[in-house]
Amino acid sequence: GDGRLYIRELALGSFRQDRAPLAFWLVSRLYDLLSNAEHAYRVMSTLSGIGFCVIVRALVSRLTPSGPLRCSLTLLVLVQGYVLIFFGYAENYGLLFVMSAAHLYVSLLALDRTIGLWCPALVLAMTICTHLAAACLAPSLILLAYLRRPMRIRDAAGLAIAPVGTFLILLLLDFDIHKL
Repeated sequence: GDGRLYIRELALGSFRQDRAPLAFWLVSRLYDLLSNAEHAYRVMSTLSGIGFCVIVRALVSRLTPSGPLRCSLTLLVLVQGYVLIFFGYAENYGLLFVMSAAHLYVSLLALDRTIGLWCPALVLAMTICTHLAAACLAPSLILLAYLRRPMRIRDAAGLAIAPVGTFLILLLLDFDIHKL
């Protein structure tokens, strides 16, 4: 991967944004705290792994009855090859996985009408800012709104949080919008 490049650039004071503006911003804040680029990425990776485990556990608990099925499904998700990104890997995908799982979880809550559409819209905005590839999740928010019909005015307003929130977060990160 690009890990060595990322570590070297961070250590030299270069602030990269390209496709993962929020992830790079967070790792640079960790670098400010730790003064070690490699450790900053390792901490980000490990914290992402912990967050992913917590969210997967919540997702599986929401989707399955208790017992062996819940344990099996949790293990099935957590033993896949991609979990290597949570063991100190210098990359930005760990945080993307956590945010994508968080989006799925809050979307399930919104589908049950436990929370409003504004919450998955906000999490989607943060996920897209974590890595721009997450924009491919945008249709899921539209599907969620469709499945929750009839739509109320506040639901429609909540949907607007995704594009507006993404734009505002990118502006706060001083992201060059022209790169989109």
